[in-house]
Amino acid sequence: MRFQFPIILLLVILLFACKQNPSNDKKVKVIATTNIIGNCLENMLDSHQFSVQSLMGPGIDPHKYKASHSDIKLLNSADVIVYNGLHLEGKMSQILEKLSKTRQVVAVSEAIDKKEFILVDSQAGLYDPHFWFNLGLWRTALDKTVKQIQKWYPNIDFEKANKYLAEIDSTNMWAKSQLLDIPEDARVLITSHDAFHYFGNSYNIQVKALQGISTVSEFGLKDIVELIDFIVGNQIPSIFIENSINPKSINSVIQGARKKGHEVALGGELFSDALGDAQNPEGTYVGMIKYNVRTIKKGLNHD
Repeated sequence: MRFQFPIILLLVILLFACKQNPSNDKKVKVIATTNIIGNCLENMLDSHQFSVQSLMGPGIDPHKYKASHSDIKLLNSADVIVYNGLHLEGKMSQILEKLSKTRQVVAVSEAIDKKEFILVDSQAGLYDPHFWFNLGLWRTALDKTVKQIQKWYPNIDFEKANKYLAEIDSTNMWAKSQLLDIPEDARVLITSHDAFHYFGNSYNIQVKALQGISTVSEFGLKDIVELIDFIVGNQIPSIFIENSINPKSINSVIQGARKKGHEVALGGELFSDALGDAQNPEGTYVGMIKYNVRTIKKGLNHD
């Protein structure tokens, strides 16, 4: 009988430890709005302690995305919701605001001072939301977002995150070295919609687009004509389509340039607002950046 009390005490300590360690309990369920955010979090959070799921799959345009009933159900089941912010998920803003009252909700853009973003409309206070193409800003935002999650779940191991941030840093250095090979007079990137200004600012490439920062914005014949005139006047060799945008508009620009006697090639497909299929290299954030850099380098060098 003299061993009964220590055994009971040991059982109590073990039960308490299990409750304090999420790895022995259910996983923390994290829902990311875009698969860009989702993939980054998968690479930063321990899979034994977290489950990460993305609301939007490959090729999905977040600007136009409408949450379905099953999406709402999924978001309501989350422990943590992570979204981009800066109006990227425009049609979901009210839903995310309501969920923040009952769930741990964080926007990666909240980690960055607004002066670091590209201001699009000062009166409306609109900023370009595509800041994942500035790898320095994006790694800072991810770092601070994961540290916020750590505040909510302090007993969880976050060593994996630092390794991934180092991979983003090395990818940024690699991209800079690759894009230096593009001649000065060829450093003009033309795409379907205005998603690459952070990319252009980071790597000294001029960026022009047919459509604004949101694919919800309208463009007309005047925009097409002006872009054709710019392409012909500057003898641009290649323009690019995007994986989440209908290529019809860019194809009309190519045809318009041809009618004016200038053959502009389709430089390839770029990944902007969404990753590619998970089984492909461009199905990861780092893989997407590398794929885009290689495609742009080849297209602008006209190899």
